[in-house]
Parts: sequence; structure tokens; C-alpha cells
Amino acid sequence: MAASIGGMPTLPGISADIAKRTAVRWLAVCSSLGVCSSCAGVQSALDPAGEEAHQIAQLFWLMATVGGSIWLVVVALLVHATRRERGPIGEHTAGQLIFWGGAAIPSLLLFLLLGYALWLMPGLRPFARAGEAGGLRIEVTGEQFWWRVAYRPADGGAPILSANEIRLPVGERVEFLLTSTDVIHSFWIPALGGKMDMIPGRTNRLSLLATKPGTYCGPCAEYCGTSHALMAFTAVAMEPAAFREWLAARANHYRYRRKTWLDATDDAHATHPQGRQRHPILILSLNEINSMSETVSNWLKEWLMKPS
Repeated sequence: MAASIGGMPTLPGISADIAKRTAVRWLAVCSSLGVCSSCAGVQSALDPAGEEAHQIAQLFWLMATVGGSIWLVVVALLVHATRRERGPIGEHTAGQLIFWGGAAIPSLLLFLLLGYALWLMPGLRPFARAGEAGGLRIEVTGEQFWWRVAYRPADGGAPILSANEIRLPVGERVEFLLTSTDVIHSFWIPALGGKMDMIPGRTNRLSLLATKPGTYCGPCAEYCGTSHALMAFTAVAMEPAAFREWLAARANHYRYRRKTWLDATDDAHATHPQGRQRHPILILSLNEINSMSETVSNWLKEWLMKPS
């Protein structure tokens, strides 16, 4: 009579024990494939596209390798202990095992891992030096539940505003100035680097250097309210020449839109008792929406077409 596992018969000639071991192996293989498939993508810290993200991934894989090796050693000792002939263990042998296996070797490994992490620390949190990335700074303000972005040119010109999308040049370090207007948010582009909290009333600085062109996703890494899961943005790493061309085009366009608005308010000055407003109002045209990434563009179009 054929053996069965969970009510399901196995093949003739195959014992239940062999069938169980085979099922466990296939389950482990399938699980490992699922884990490995999540190591890549536009929002994966283990598929780095930035200098800081590469350091983080390097530290992770080292710690995972060491931790996995320790686990294998412990499992091997456990299997050995269950299969060897039972017999008394001398007090000296037990003391040596406790000292080396429970104190000396774990302490040494932890000390080496800590030293390696501290050695990597300057690369995980670098500061932008003067002259890097052309002096460009990007101010990002977290608000429930979206991101306000302002590009500050080095020449002190008017900021170039955007929302829910960040563009930066590849191979050049960019400094981010991060703050919030309401609650604590957390700025994070996993493929480019580590996260940084955005705290109301305080400006934190984060420096990132993209090494590979592409479009990446950045979530808010701090729970900030009911729509926290929808608070995401797109980060576009561009070739330096393409980025400067895009930035110049945006700057020229906003200067034109600002001049058009101020001219219109000049014409209305004679009939409007409150006079002319000095602050520019930015109105997104369809061309501007189409120039954004596909995700942001589709979201804006759906929002604009939604009835009030």
C-alpha cells in the first residue's frame, strides 16, 4: 500500500520519509526564489543605483552571509548532538564550549562587524562639498500626503517648483534640504541611499550620488496619517547634459509664466482695489504634465478630470 502525506498518496516504492524530505526541499527552493525576486526593482535597496545605496547593500550582504554561516554552524552542531551516541561530557569540555562558542567567537564577530560598519559610516552619510553638482540644492517639503519640490540654482535665481517628482544628474552629488509642514515624514529613495526624517520646524540635510540612469520610486518611510501608503514620489536619474537641458527649459518656462502673470496683474491694477500681487502663481499646462514621468502625469490627469 502506498504511503500518503496529508491524505495524498505518494508514488509506489517511495517511503513517506523520503517524500517529506523532497517536499521540504522543493518548498525551500520555491521560497528562496520568491525572496530573490524581491531583491530587484525600482524600490529595492538591494538593487543599488547610487553610491550610498551600494554601501548599504554591501553591509547587508556581509551581515547576511555572516549570520547565515553562524546559523549553519549551529544547525550542524544540533544535528551532530542528536545523532551521536549519548555519553557524559566532561566539565572542562563543557566549559571550553561555553567560553569559545558562547562568548569569545560571538564577541569577536560582533566586534568585526561593528568595526566594518563604522568604517563604512562616512560613505553612508556623506556631506555635499562646495562646487559639487554645480551648487544645486533641492528642497523637499513633506506635506500630508504629497511632496513639494524646489530646485535652488547656484546663481541664486528663482526656484523651480515641482511636486511628487525629483530629477537629479547621474555622477554628481546632490544635496537635499528636507523639512515638513505638518507631521514627521521620512524621505527615502531605496535605490539611491538611506532615509532621513523630515521634522516640522527643522531642516535636515541629505547628500546622494546617483550612479545609474533610471526611474526609481521613493516612499514616505514614516507613518503620517490615513493616506500614508499613497504618499510616494518618483526619482528620475538623468545624464548630466540631459538634466541641465531639462532644468534650463523649466527655468525659462517659469520665467515666462511669471512675466505673463505679472503683466496681467498690471493690466488689472487700475480696476482692482487691492492692487497687484507680487507672488507668482504657477499653473501647470498639459505640456508640463506630459513632460513629467508617466506615473505622475497619469495621476494628475485623473485628478484634473475628476468632477468636483
